Amino acid sequence: MARSQTKRMIYAPLPARTSPSAPTNTTNGRPNMIEKLRFYFKHSLNDMRVNAQRTFFALLCIGAGVAAIVSLQTLAVMIEGTLTGNLQEQNLGDISASYEGFTFAGPTFGEEEEEIDERVTPEERNRAIERDREAGFFDALEQTFGGFGVTEERLSQVGLEAMTASLQDEFGDLVDVTFRMRLADFGQVFIGNGPGVNVINEDTGILESNFSPIVTDPAVYPFYAEIVLDDGRTLAEAFVAHNGERHGIVVSRDAARALEAEVGHTLTLDGSNGEFTLLGVVPTDTEIRNLIDGFQYGLFGMYYYIDSAALDTFGDVPLLVDQMFLRVNDVERVEDVSLFMWRNFPYMAQTTTEDLRRQNSEIAENLDTLVTVMGLLGLLLGSVGIINTMQVVVRRRTVEIAVLKTLGLQGNQVTWLFLTQAFIMGVIGSVLGVVLGWLMVFVLRASAEGVLRQGIEFVIAPSAVVNGLIVGTLVTTVFGFLPTLSAGRVRPGVVLRPDDVVMPRAGCFATIITLAGMVIVLAFIAQTILGTQFLIALGVVAGAFVAAGIIFVTLWVLIWLVGRFLPSFGVVDVKLSKRQLLASKRRGAVTLLALVVAVFSLSTITLFADSFSNLLNSLLTDENAQPVIIQSVMPRGNERIEQILRDSEEVTSFSVTRTYSNVQFGGAVRVDGTRLSREQMNAQLPNGQQPFDDFAMGYIGAYTVDQLPDTPIIAGVNLDEAPRGEHIPMVVPETEYTKTGLIAVGDVLIFRVNARELLFEVVGISEYDPFGFSLDTSVASISVAWEAMSETGLQPDDINFSAAIAPEDVNVVRRALSDVPGTFLFDTRNLERLINVLLDQFRAFPTLVAILGLVVGGVVIANSVALATLERRKEIAVMKAVGLQRERVLLMLLLENGLLGLVGGLLGVGTGLLTLIALSTSIALPLDVIPFGVAFLLMSLCIVVAIIAALTTAWGASGEKPLNVLRYE
Repeated sequence: MARSQTKRMIYAPLPARTSPSAPTNTTNGRPNMIEKLRFYFKHSLNDMRVNAQRTFFALLCIGAGVAAIVSLQTLAVMIEGTLTGNLQEQNLGDISASYEGFTFAGPTFGEEEEEIDERVTPEERNRAIERDREAGFFDALEQTFGGFGVTEERLSQVGLEAMTASLQDEFGDLVDVTFRMRLADFGQVFIGNGPGVNVINEDTGILESNFSPIVTDPAVYPFYAEIVLDDGRTLAEAFVAHNGERHGIVVSRDAARALEAEVGHTLTLDGSNGEFTLLGVVPTDTEIRNLIDGFQYGLFGMYYYIDSAALDTFGDVPLLVDQMFLRVNDVERVEDVSLFMWRNFPYMAQTTTEDLRRQNSEIAENLDTLVTVMGLLGLLLGSVGIINTMQVVVRRRTVEIAVLKTLGLQGNQVTWLFLTQAFIMGVIGSVLGVVLGWLMVFVLRASAEGVLRQGIEFVIAPSAVVNGLIVGTLVTTVFGFLPTLSAGRVRPGVVLRPDDVVMPRAGCFATIITLAGMVIVLAFIAQTILGTQFLIALGVVAGAFVAAGIIFVTLWVLIWLVGRFLPSFGVVDVKLSKRQLLASKRRGAVTLLALVVAVFSLSTITLFADSFSNLLNSLLTDENAQPVIIQSVMPRGNERIEQILRDSEEVTSFSVTRTYSNVQFGGAVRVDGTRLSREQMNAQLPNGQQPFDDFAMGYIGAYTVDQLPDTPIIAGVNLDEAPRGEHIPMVVPETEYTKTGLIAVGDVLIFRVNARELLFEVVGISEYDPFGFSLDTSVASISVAWEAMSETGLQPDDINFSAAIAPEDVNVVRRALSDVPGTFLFDTRNLERLINVLLDQFRAFPTLVAILGLVVGGVVIANSVALATLERRKEIAVMKAVGLQRERVLLMLLLENGLLGLVGGLLGVGTGLLTLIALSTSIALPLDVIPFGVAFLLMSLCIVVAIIAALTTAWGASGEKPLNVLRYE
């Protein structure tokens, strides 16, 4: 009887705790497994209740990590629903087809391409093209930019009508056809030069550029999802009701705002000899149905619809179809219609709704994999808090463990007791994480909508919830296992020496086995969620552990360096904080893991994006910059352009660049009279002539002496200081010729320019960087004075004007230049706008994910501070007992964690900054564009996050009454 009572006392509640009653259901005098588990659960729940503060922050660590998984996976499901839903609206039909693959929703790849090869051979395709070209199915579209002509074939009106008739003969009323024509392509819209790109509101006198004209049949376009104007009418109703003498036009909301246009106003379009009546306004996101359309129509937000009949006002501009859209009134026959198109018109690239579904599903699947990996990383970082928590739990309950073992509890039972507590914390924390994840989705959704330029509907994804609950619980249990090994090794004799407690180590072998088991379990989790091979998942997880180990060691060293060598400035509080920092190097390094990874990601994205923006801004806002480029495709217009620029009050300054591109370098006559041909010079080069050297010697730029390029001269003088001798003065770039001494100042170079041999004297050598950054409109790196070159009578092959014009005055100059035929004006500041849009889209989503990691890191720090203050209650009480005020104790705690934040910032931000500096040096990026100020702010952010996280728990700890602590500690 006594023995039975002793055995039952193993599970009896401790005197100092309120615990569940001992189990009564036994087998052979021993509690069965169910009774053991019941005791483990009740005992763990009771301990979590008693130590509510410690439990709360541990649950936050778990919840933050699980929230990252749930929110990101839910967002991936929402994006997939957006991409794979409403496919007919995205595709603007059941089938979209275009000649030469101009399908905005994306040409088919992979399996679709193999299927096309089975249906039609290249020979059959080419024969069909030749056959239909003779029948007038195609028209040639000629475009010119920068002096270079491009000829492009598109489907003509004859081809469209013939295909429509063929489809109706085969399928009757089953198939309807409409089309969309880009009156100007994206390049023309971007540079502001092309038919219909510039629009003038004759009622307000405002001119705006960068319009995307959409020519279609508004009565039927689009087949799916009617376009609704701001006044409630549809696009079709607005055009059908219009019966005026002038053609109608409907513009986007952004365009109407820029033009200050109202319904009934008269608009004129660049290249059109007619006037258009504004019929209505549509929301700007109306035409944004997929990623490519979202980029083209969303960049400037300026577009309009006109009827194809209005093309008559554009002179000789024919109807050239970019896309034709087919509506199949029987969904089961879509494949039949597609097959008919491939057999009869095999040159038309098609995208059916099923093709689009497969393509978008693949995109969504890749996105889901990416965000899941990010979420798992966030959860693993948050699990650092579990390790810290379980270590403190075991350390704080060492005497209790010794009592339990004195009463007969075995070491493995103690381990199971604490492992059960980790499991319960994982379940509760995961449930909390699911709720937090749903809240975080609303923040992430706004960012994703900006990237996709489409609305995303919120849904609750059961798979994300299940994954979050299972993964959160498993990861918490796995990470909580290692600290519990130490609990099983506590000796019962600790009861006799409670003030001399030394926490036992788990043992090297047990630790290695446990870590290996953690890696394997996490690899299985990653394999299950990501659907990858186990060995790949195992390698990734093992690599992550190795990387974490390297970061841990680096942080440990940094903490030691800061603690030892950071000056205290004679302040006692700083000295004490440094001493405490050195005393807890290991915990500090573990705590900072999450913060460093998040800050490194955030700093890398931010610093790289800001550096590129700064580079563009420095080029475009330089006081000598002339960001507006003007060019005429007709040489006779250059004199008129120059006169307009001289007379315009809006033009602050301008320069003219004359380029000779029909240039051949023939050789050199050295100062000593030695004559070398180009072949002889190339033979003497150690590594042969480099491609960039060949390019550098292939163009000559002629400048007036008061408008010379600002390229640094490294030898000789510039053209404005060179005396005019027998030959034309020339400044050549630094190439292998100059580096090896084959070309030097004073040599005479032989060039054939436009089939005529000319002699030039080298008066200077300039820096040359083929990867350099400049807004110089000429490709030439060789400079000559126009005053001397003009005497030869040779006309340049290309003339560009660069002007300094305020952004608000660009359209005034554009309107003045519209009188010169064949002239276009390009404001390079639009390039900055384009790059910034791309950068914003690129960094929006990763930045939010990095911020999520930063939140996780802050929670881990708060948890660590809470645990540290619990362990240091006696120390804090002693400080207050000897007279320290609460504010000073709080300051010391905040100083310690501020120093931790400094260490995290040094590693996280410093690594990103050093990476950027190394990259900028390798590609000759100016160091002055690197945002060192942003790096400093990010480092300050680390300190602020650490201090705020510490303040959440340090405030209460600093207010602890000394007598209470000393009485119970």
